[in-house]
Amino acid sequence: MKRLPFIFLALTIIFFSGCSFFDSKPYTVLGSWKLKRIVDKSNGNTETDQANVAAIENGNLLNIYRDKSFTLVGEKSLQLGVWSIDKSRDELTIRSRNNKNITYEVEFSTTNDEVELLKLHDESKQTTLVFTREAIPLNDLKNEPFHPLNMQWRVKATTSESDLQITQRLMNYIKHVSLILLVAKEQKLDVVSFELSQGPIRIFSNGIGIYPYDMVKTAWKNAYFNDEEAFKAHQIFENFLKNTKYNGSGTGKWVEDDYQLLTNIYKGLVQETGNIR
Repeated sequence: MKRLPFIFLALTIIFFSGCSFFDSKPYTVLGSWKLKRIVDKSNGNTETDQANVAAIENGNLLNIYRDKSFTLVGEKSLQLGVWSIDKSRDELTIRSRNNKNITYEVEFSTTNDEVELLKLHDESKQTTLVFTREAIPLNDLKNEPFHPLNMQWRVKATTSESDLQITQRLMNYIKHVSLILLVAKEQKLDVVSFELSQGPIRIFSNGIGIYPYDMVKTAWKNAYFNDEEAFKAHQIFENFLKNTKYNGSGTGKWVEDDYQLLTNIYKGLVQETGNIR
């Protein structure tokens, strides 16, 4: 995460327990895991806090889903791919485009505070990557905010996009943010983090606003083909907020109300795309 051992386009995880990890309770590798620190055993077993390692920002949320897809999300980076399992060897292989393989030994544990840990040991580099569970898997994959289907807004456009495609990219971003709130609501999370989802959406308590374009994070802008098309997407969102009436659920619970607001904004844009060519 300056050269992060776990920035990979493919990896193989070896589970050294006697049974498949899918059958091991209460632990499962499925779900979302946030990288917290890197332990360098070659340097006196030093533990490095995430805040002091800029490289960790390149990929600090690992999401593994039961449909064989995965995402590796950082503030400025995104990797999408698929994974497969060899049950006879208890190995998990994650592949993206360059087919590089890294092998880790896996260790699960739980802290005294009931925080679930995932440790990936790379013996060749004498390092251990320590993750904490960010979220458990949802029953409905289409509601997973970091599932590849809901991260298309971060996939860099390689050619100029039409107004419809620009709007659809914007809509995918809005859906992604709304699903973060849905997960927080359903799993009753104490903290709701948008650190890897920052764009023009401004979250208020029981309200949705928009950041000025010059305050929008570069990662959001850079996913568009160029700055002109990113600015156009920002204008589409701004104009919608100004000119369209949209309502929340009025529960007084900001997570639930903002989720409903974003859902209604998304549905409104779906209707508007019928007039875009």
